[in-house]
Amino acid sequence: MSIQEIELDRILPNPFQTRNSEDAEHIQNLVESIRMHGLMQMPTARISAGKEISINGSDPKPMVELAFGHSRFAAFKILREQMPASFGSMPLNIVELTDLQMFEMAVAENRERKDLTPIEEAKAMQRYQDEFKKTSAEVGKLFHLSDSAVRGKMRLLDLPVEIQDKVGRELTEGAARELLTFESLPDVLKAEKIWINGQNITLKERIAEMVQEGASQDELKKVIDSTVEHKATEMSKRGWKNTDELLNRAGEKIRMCKGCPWMITRNDTNYCLDKKCYESKQDALKLAVLNQASLLSGIAILDEDKEEYSHHTSFNYGHEAKLKEILEKRCENLRLKFNKYGNSSTALVEGFENVDVVCDKRAGQCTCLKAMQSGVDLASGEQGITEEERKEMRRQMKEQERIDREQRKHIERQTEIALTRGLMDHCLEAWKTALGKLIYDKESEKCGSFLEVLEFISKRVVSHTTWGDNRSVLRQCNELLEKCGLAKLDLVIDGDEAEQIEPVSQTSLGGAEIAGKSLMEVFEADVEPASEELDKGTWAPEEEFSECTAKTLKVAHGK
Repeated sequence: MSIQEIELDRILPNPFQTRNSEDAEHIQNLVESIRMHGLMQMPTARISAGKEISINGSDPKPMVELAFGHSRFAAFKILREQMPASFGSMPLNIVELTDLQMFEMAVAENRERKDLTPIEEAKAMQRYQDEFKKTSAEVGKLFHLSDSAVRGKMRLLDLPVEIQDKVGRELTEGAARELLTFESLPDVLKAEKIWINGQNITLKERIAEMVQEGASQDELKKVIDSTVEHKATEMSKRGWKNTDELLNRAGEKIRMCKGCPWMITRNDTNYCLDKKCYESKQDALKLAVLNQASLLSGIAILDEDKEEYSHHTSFNYGHEAKLKEILEKRCENLRLKFNKYGNSSTALVEGFENVDVVCDKRAGQCTCLKAMQSGVDLASGEQGITEEERKEMRRQMKEQERIDREQRKHIERQTEIALTRGLMDHCLEAWKTALGKLIYDKESEKCGSFLEVLEFISKRVVSHTTWGDNRSVLRQCNELLEKCGLAKLDLVIDGDEAEQIEPVSQTSLGGAEIAGKSLMEVFEADVEPASEELDKGTWAPEEEFSECTAKTLKVAHGK
C-alpha cells in the first residue's frame, strides 16, 4: 500500500462501476468543499495491468483504476479546468486488489450513496453472478437483499431497452414490475381492444401511452387487471389440479395447466386466457364425474342436447319426495345431470353433490310425476317401470283428466246459474262484483245503491266509447244508443261558432225536465220507475231489463 500523487489523465474508473452518470449537484458540492477544505478522504486505486500513458512527452507511466471515489475524481477534473496548476493530479491510495474486490468496493460505494437506478443495480447483480459465478443468495448477501428480491430485480433486465432507460427516472421500479407483467402476457391479450377516454385502442397501445406519460404502478395495474379480469377466466373454482390430464368426449388428452403459456397469475389468482380450452376441461371434468356416478347408481347420463332446462324434467321445487318414490320404482327414463352449483336437493347419488337426478322427458312431460300428481299408483315391478306400464298410467291419467273437466264444468255452470239469479233479482253486491270482474274497475265497489250501479255503468260505457271532437262524440254516442236499442239524441252542433252542443229537446225519461241536471238528479226525480222501486227490485219486466242490460254490458266489455 502506498500513497501517490497521480496525474488525472492516468486515472481510469473502476471497470466494474455500474453507475452510468453522476449527480451534477452532488459533484458541485464536492467541488466547493475540496476548494475550501481540500480532499478529506483519499480514494483507493490499483495499478491497471498492461495499460500505460505518456504525458507531455515523458516516459510512459502505468494507468491506475479507481476502486472507489469516482465523484471526487469528477470534482478534481472540474477544479483542474479552473485552477490547472493546483489540481492537475490527486492523491490516491494504491493497493493490490483482485477483480472481485474491485467489484465489491464499487457495489459498496454505490450502496452507501444509494444513487443507482434499479436497472443499474440489476445490471450489477447480473454481472456479479455471471463473471464471478455467484448464486442469487450470494448476490443478495452483497446487495443486502433476499435471493427472491435479487431474482425479481434482475427480471427488470427483461424489459425492452427503451423502457429500461426510463426506470428510476420517468418510471418507478413498481411501475417497471407491472410492465414486466404486461410483457409476459400473450400477444392475443395485448391486442385486445379497450375503451379509454372515448377511444377504442389495443391494450398494447394504451400501455405505450402510459409509459410516455410516466404512469404510476397503481395506474398501470388498474388497466392490466381490468383487461385480464374481463378477457380471461378466473380459475379458483375450476375443480381440477394444474397437473391433471383430462380427456375430452372424443377420448383425447387436453393439455394440462402446469406450464401452459395461456395461464397467468395476477394478485395470487390464476387466470386462463384460452376460453375454449378451459370450457373443454370443465366438460371433461363434468363427464368424468357423471361416469362415476352412473357406474355407481346404474342410472344413465342425460344426453348433452337435453341439458337445457326445458328439454328435461327437473324434480326441484317441491317434487323431491316424489323423486325418491320414482327412484324406488326404478323408472328407465331417469337420467343424471351435472349441477355446477352443487348441494341440490335432487342430488340423490351418494357422494356426488354435483349430480342431479332428472327425467329424460321434456319439462312437464314426466309420466311418473304426472301420475303421482293425479293420484295414479306407480307400477312396482322388479324390472322397474316399463313402457307398457307407463302407457297404462297415461290412460288412467287421461280418464282422470276427463272426470276433472266434467266436474269443473258442473261447478262453473251451477255458479253461473246462481249469479244470473242474483243479477235478475237486482242484488246490489252481485252487480258490484260482476262489474268489477267485467271492466276491472274497483270503483264499482263504492256504489251504495242500485241506482249508483246503473249510473256507474252508464258513465263507464260512455267514457269507453267517445273520443275526438264534438261531432265525433255525438256520432259515437248515437251509434251506442242505437246498438243498445235506444232512441238517438235529438241534439245538434253549431259549427259556425264555438262548436258547442245546443240541445233541441230538454226532456227525457218519461217527459221530466233534464236541463241543467246530472244523471243522478234525473234518476232521483219523480220519474217512473222511482229509485225506491229500483232498490227494492220491483221495477221493469225481467225480459225488458235483461235485454237492455245485456246489450249495455256487452258495450262496456268491448264486444
